[in-house]
Amino acid sequence: KGVTCITAYMVSETEAMVACASSDGVVNVWDVSFPSQSSEECKVSCLDSIVVDSKAIVTLSLAELPQNPGRFVLALGGLDNKIKLYCGESTGKFTSVCELKGHTDWIRSLDFSLPLHSAEESTNNIMLVSSSQDKVIRIWKLVLVGDAGSWRREITLASYIEGPVFVAGMFTYQISVESVLIGHEDWVYSVEWQPPVIDNHQPLSILSASMDKTMMIWRPEKNTGVWVNVVCVGELSHCALGFYGGHWSPDGTSILAHGYGGSFHLWRNVSSSKESENWLMQKVPSGHFAAVTDITWARSGEYLLSVCQDQTTRVFSSWKNDEGNEEAEDEHWHELARPQVHGHDINCVAMVQGKGNHRFVSGAEEKVV
Repeated sequence: KGVTCITAYMVSETEAMVACASSDGVVNVWDVSFPSQSSEECKVSCLDSIVVDSKAIVTLSLAELPQNPGRFVLALGGLDNKIKLYCGESTGKFTSVCELKGHTDWIRSLDFSLPLHSAEESTNNIMLVSSSQDKVIRIWKLVLVGDAGSWRREITLASYIEGPVFVAGMFTYQISVESVLIGHEDWVYSVEWQPPVIDNHQPLSILSASMDKTMMIWRPEKNTGVWVNVVCVGELSHCALGFYGGHWSPDGTSILAHGYGGSFHLWRNVSSSKESENWLMQKVPSGHFAAVTDITWARSGEYLLSVCQDQTTRVFSSWKNDEGNEEAEDEHWHELARPQVHGHDINCVAMVQGKGNHRFVSGAEEKVV
């Protein structure tokens, strides 16, 4: 069956662990050893093959357990509305430890944080963020609660009130709901922790992208610790058709979304102050993502019109970037508009002569001009 998702974790500078899932509910975990010289090949070996169920797994996330080197936790999310956690070693078999319930629709995205540092505690905690078609984002906190021997004697029904408890190696862990984030008005397709700016330091910032054509940045308030939406950017155009994913830049100053129609949407924080943020839209590369079937020039030659089997008509024209400097005037060609987003592959296009010079006709597979 086809591969639906993939995730990876760098164990060391020369070794990585990779997990991939297929549409038939099988997850394979691989160990990848990188060569010391570029002329050599990577060594890949299969550590385990997990048969989940008949329903597809659509998202994965992999992390190392806190204070437990060599042991990893793998989160699986799919069409049964549950998050499944598996634990295993870098050289051994992965076993199921618990299931997390709460979402009421398909799980769309999962992402583990790095171990959390604070003044009160060491790196005993990691967080898992999940998003779903139920329009809700959930943050789960995985905590190291003690060594396995002492907890096996103390485990009671009351121990499970906050969340599932499981043993991995010599330690016991508990995972519970940290927060539930509600703000999007449609399916939340993507969630992602901000990358570390300083080595091994995890910023508490989550980027979410939704089919409601918005991306949001979530952070906990300093005084209360309550997670709130601090930034919201998006598109008003009907051509956007929602965002399928959102990603941080490595330095955390830019966020990029990609849409159903093959479009990119980029915002950059241009504020020089750490106390305030000003996210402005930036220029991005764009173009058709299928075979272009016809092109035509505007009668005056000021722009080019193209149609494609991606079911869109697009306008390309030159754009001058002056920015107040007459000597450094640049001219580039960009996609400026999509005047037609169709339901069928478009095969031909022609401009219509007349006043205004901005009318065209197109023909598509449904036999209507």
